Amino acid sequence: MACCKHDGTEEPKLTIQIVCPENEEEQKKLFSEVRDAGFDGVELHISPEMAGSPTSLISLREQLSNKGLCITQIATGKEAGKKHLSMCSNDKELRKKTADFLNGQIELAAAFGAGLILGTVKGNDLGDEAGLRENFVSSLKHTCDEARKCGVAIYLEATNHNETRFANTLSEAAAMIREVDAADTAKILPDTYHMNIEEADPIAALVKIRGMYDEIHLSDNNRGLPGFGGIDFYRYLSFLEEEQCIRFWGFEGNIHSYTEDLATSNQLIRSELQSIRLRRTFL
Repeated sequence: MACCKHDGTEEPKLTIQIVCPENEEEQKKLFSEVRDAGFDGVELHISPEMAGSPTSLISLREQLSNKGLCITQIATGKEAGKKHLSMCSNDKELRKKTADFLNGQIELAAAFGAGLILGTVKGNDLGDEAGLRENFVSSLKHTCDEARKCGVAIYLEATNHNETRFANTLSEAAAMIREVDAADTAKILPDTYHMNIEEADPIAALVKIRGMYDEIHLSDNNRGLPGFGGIDFYRYLSFLEEEQCIRFWGFEGNIHSYTEDLATSNQLIRSELQSIRLRRTFL
């Protein structure tokens, strides 16, 4: 099982974003903990070194299949932060380096039938707003064009203004996708942590981008997993269950104990969803 298939009639799958260990034994241990905690799939940060090794990728696919897990997304933030990559930089060489990295990640996503997340890699450069915006739009168009060729969906994450320069709100992300004419290839990735910072009314913001997203990142206001902070997830889940638009509930956040944190957070969200569905049957 390499990728998560979803035909729109199944119950949305619960996934967790994690960094993929390069050691096989560590992979076995981590994927076992993820599955035992009740998750269906993973969003993976995969190093370019592992991505460039066919043997490592074959082994990774086998490890996931053995645990009954799938890959829903390839995440780019860890590597982008490590190498200071930026889609909006005024440095042409850095933008080319970023484009080359994303091209490789697109190929990786295609191999696993997964989407590709653009978050931190958008960049947070200082300088002339107009020039940086032009750089980002050009980079986004190139990335979407390359992804389209490979049949990969781009997930443009609306990340807060402290972390990235552009596409901070859901409406801004929507405008960017329309500007590069990529509605056929790109989706918006809402994240409750970022929405808690950027959106005056998160639910109203989701209504405005209806049809442009099919996953949401569930992350608490302290960047912990759901249930370890103060966000009212019941409100989000109630709205999204009514919308029937979610394919994947993506958990993201700082994890202190995989065994405890994942199980606690998963149990909270599943319990909330069950409560919402039971309530709906009696209305």
